[in-house]
Amino acid sequence: LIVCRAGAVTVSELCAAGAKAWVKVSREKTFARKFEQAGDSLSNPPRGYAKDHPLMEDIKRKDFIAITPLNEKRVVSAGFKTDVVKSFQTAVPYIEFLCESLELPF
Repeated sequence: LIVCRAGAVTVSELCAAGAKAWVKVSREKTFARKFEQAGDSLSNPPRGYAKDHPLMEDIKRKDFIAITPLNEKRVVSAGFKTDVVKSFQTAVPYIEFLCESLELPF
């Protein structure tokens, strides 16, 4: 579980201004296969953005939460530690992008 909560204006700026970089990290094949993005979103597009913006669903996000499913069988397996490390490594570009966008250390 990876969580980054930001204000709506920051979210809009993050997705719209860094569109190419955001798409690269949030849609990367391995990341997208391993993680599901979740969290709260605005119900309407924020002011100043075209309703048909190709990243509108991302612009409306209030939370950036990446979730990977877990079950008991996976958690107690011998390879769980390795799987967790690989999951964290897969998420590094996503987290790094969010931290840099919010001017937070990573």
